Amino acid sequence: MSQKPTSKNTIYCTKEPSFGEALIEGLTEAVAWKRRELALENAIDGRAIKAQLRREKLLGVQTARADYLSGALVERLLAGESAIRIWREHRGMTVTALAEKVGISASYLSRIENGHKPGGTDIRRAIGKALRVPMEDLA
Repeated sequence: MSQKPTSKNTIYCTKEPSFGEALIEGLTEAVAWKRRELALENAIDGRAIKAQLRREKLLGVQTARADYLSGALVERLLAGESAIRIWREHRGMTVTALAEKVGISASYLSRIENGHKPGGTDIRRAIGKALRVPMEDLA
């Protein structure tokens, strides 16, 4: 003989959920999780867009967008081409001009761009400063 509930708030489950019911419950939770994830991504993207718009307003659109790379340049980066070369060309600098600005020889800069020399931290920092690019983006 089963006992009666002692409280009105007690809930009794008379049977285990079927496979289909459990599957639907799991899918519902997965959909809810995905919606929360997308909402968070949208919020992060929205903050990034607002920050960029503030930066463009502060610096002027042309100056702020000078740091953008075209799709073709991004493809070259993704293909493994030297980030230093890509940013140097994007800034309209020759190897000689950048080398002079950094204080190294053009041949040494060329060897760094071609991956034959690593270039020390100080040199990479100077290259980044000359190109107005964070050193981490030149790796």
